[in-house]
Amino acid sequence: MSKFYLNVAIDTPLFRVFDYLPLEQTNISNYKPGARVNVPFGRTTKIGIILSTSTKTELKATQLKTISRLIDDKALLSSKDISLYRWAADYYHHPIGEVFAQALPKKLRSDQHIILTKEKQYSLSESGKT
Repeated sequence: MSKFYLNVAIDTPLFRVFDYLPLEQTNISNYKPGARVNVPFGRTTKIGIILSTSTKTELKATQLKTISRLIDDKALLSSKDISLYRWAADYYHHPIGEVFAQALPKKLRSDQHIILTKEKQYSLSESGKT
């Protein structure tokens, strides 16, 4: 298995994405862009959003930290959402982690596992109205 890194957006006033190591004994397919992770950040832990995975990093091995936990099995944000938030961060010159944090509802900014359910909705078609 080749070594890979997670590129994570964290709610900080810094204009960058942070690289983290995945948990031991995990496969790259477990980490989907748009999923939340719990990461060590300074003396605290923060919630981050995986933006991508990479096989390269500019950091030394001693500077890299391992994520604490993968919160979501499935991505909460689609690739279109991620592209839109990246564009907004660039266009408005705002830190990408803060853009992602503000785009998520409050419950999704916590480290609780969320089960998203979709309600079925029905509508009457034109032929059904007659």
